Amino acid sequence: FRGHSRPGPKQRLEAKARSSDDSQSLATKGHSMVYYRPAFASPSENPDLYMRTMTHALESAVADSLLRNDGAVGRFNVVMDCEGMGSKHSPSIAQVKTFFSVLQDHFPDRLGVLLAVNLS
Repeated sequence: FRGHSRPGPKQRLEAKARSSDDSQSLATKGHSMVYYRPAFASPSENPDLYMRTMTHALESAVADSLLRNDGAVGRFNVVMDCEGMGSKHSPSIAQVKTFFSVLQDHFPDRLGVLLAVNLS
């Protein structure tokens, strides 16, 4: 039950199919972008919530890419802004392993580019 929330990927694809036209520009096609700023997260406080939040963001990016590319491309690019990041904001090695396991199992061949900026 979705209640009053936004329509899901399936509903958006159906709505687009009903109102489809071929006049889309190239700016609306391609990979989705995910902007991630680890300094605003604390994975050590609640690792399960952190994992669910990251997974939801990636699922939304894949759904957006599939929607904009008529189901042909479901990939995403990630910009990781490391400004203000410290050891408090870094996940443990076990959390990193779990996260990459989830990526491999549920998002195979979905990551286009991972760009890390502001590393100093």
